[in-house]
Amino acid sequence: MTDYSVNQMISEFDVPVKMRDGVVLRANIYRPNQEGKWPVLLHRHPYNKDNPPVSFGLYDISRAVRQGYVVIVQDTRGRFASEGDWELFSTSQQEASDTVETIRWASTLPFSNGKVGSFGESYSAFVQWAGMLQHPHELKAAAPSFSWSDLFDGLIYRGGALELGFLSYWQLGMYLDTLSRIYADEQERAIALAQLISDIDQLKTEINALPLKNFAPFARNKVAPAILQQFERGMDQDDVDALSLKGKYDKFTVPTLNMAGWYDIFLQGTIENFLHMRNKGGSPEARQSKLVIGPWVHLDHSHQAGEVNFGLAASSAVVDLVGLQLRWFDHFLKGKDTGILNEAPVKLFVMGENVWRDEYEWPLARTIFTPYYLHSQGHANTLLGDGVLSTIAPDQEAADHYTYDPGRGL
Repeated sequence: MTDYSVNQMISEFDVPVKMRDGVVLRANIYRPNQEGKWPVLLHRHPYNKDNPPVSFGLYDISRAVRQGYVVIVQDTRGRFASEGDWELFSTSQQEASDTVETIRWASTLPFSNGKVGSFGESYSAFVQWAGMLQHPHELKAAAPSFSWSDLFDGLIYRGGALELGFLSYWQLGMYLDTLSRIYADEQERAIALAQLISDIDQLKTEINALPLKNFAPFARNKVAPAILQQFERGMDQDDVDALSLKGKYDKFTVPTLNMAGWYDIFLQGTIENFLHMRNKGGSPEARQSKLVIGPWVHLDHSHQAGEVNFGLAASSAVVDLVGLQLRWFDHFLKGKDTGILNEAPVKLFVMGENVWRDEYEWPLARTIFTPYYLHSQGHANTLLGDGVLSTIAPDQEAADHYTYDPGRGL
C-alpha cells in the first residue's frame, strides 16, 4: 500500500523561466502544501501545458504530489505560453539547452531538494534524451515513453520510404498554435486557421499532385515550411543528427525507464533505446535501464487497440504504470529501496494469451527465428493472385509487376 504523506497541493500557473538568451518559457508547478524540500519531476512538451490529457499522459500528477514530489509541466520554446520560435529541425539543439536550463532552475527552487527526474511521451521523450546528452548533474532519472531512436526509422522515413502521412499531418497540426504568432489580426488569423484545417482534411483524404511540392497545402504553406524542406533534404543523416540518438548511447549516464506499445510507430526506436542503454550506457546506472511494452498504439494506453480488446489487464491503469514510475523515481531521487532494480528488466504484454510477463533479456533467448519467403508464379499482385508465404526459400520464379499510380489509388 502506498504511503501518501501529503494531503494538499499548491498549484502555480504560467511561472516564468528565463533562458540564457532572454527568452521566457512558462510552466505550471504542482507541489505539496507543506514545509519541506522535495524532488522535482519535470515534463516539457509542445502541446499546451494546460491540456491535462497531454500534460499528464502516463502520469497522475496529484498522486505524485501526494507521494512527496514537485511536478513541473512546461511549454517548450515557441509553443503556447512560452516565448520564442519553434521549428522541428532548427530548434533541436535549442531544446537540449532549454531542457538543461529548466532542470537547473527547477533544482534551485526553494521547495526543491536539488534532485530532478523527467517524464513524458513522444516529443517529450526526445526532449528528455536531448537534455540528458548535456549531462545536467541535477537530473538523476528519466522515464521517456513512446520514443524514437533514429529519425530515418519511424519519424521522417521508415525503411527508406518517406513517412509522408505522419510527418505532414503532425506538423500541420502542430502549427495551429503558430498561427496566432504569425497573424496578429484576428480576422487574418481566422482565415488562415480555416485554410489550415482545410489543408489537414485534404491531406487526410487525398494527395493528387505530383511532384508533391506542388500539392496545394504544401505549396502555399507559410506555417510549416519544414515539410517542403524535407523533400529537398532527403535522407541526409547530418541534417537530423541533433534529433537522432544513433551512436550516442555511451554518452548517456542517466537511467531510463522506457515504455512502448506493440502498435506504436516508435516501437522499434524505444526497444533500440533500451537495448543500447543496457549494453552501452555511459554509467552503471544507465545500464540498469528498463523496458515496458503493452498492447498500445501511440499515446493510447488503454486495453483497446483498433478493433481488438485485450482485456482490462492490458490497461496501463490496471498494470499501474504510474506506480511503476513512482517506484523508479523513489529509488533514484529519494534513495528508497523499492526493489525495482531487483525485478526483471523487461515487462511485456503477451498478446493472444493476454497476460503480462517479466523477462530478463531481449530478444528472448528462447526465441526461434523463422524466416518466411514470398513465392509467386508471376501473378501475386492482387488479393486473389497466386502469391504465398512459405518457410522454403525461393529458387527460380517469375517476377511480378504492378502499376503505381497514387492518383487512381493504385
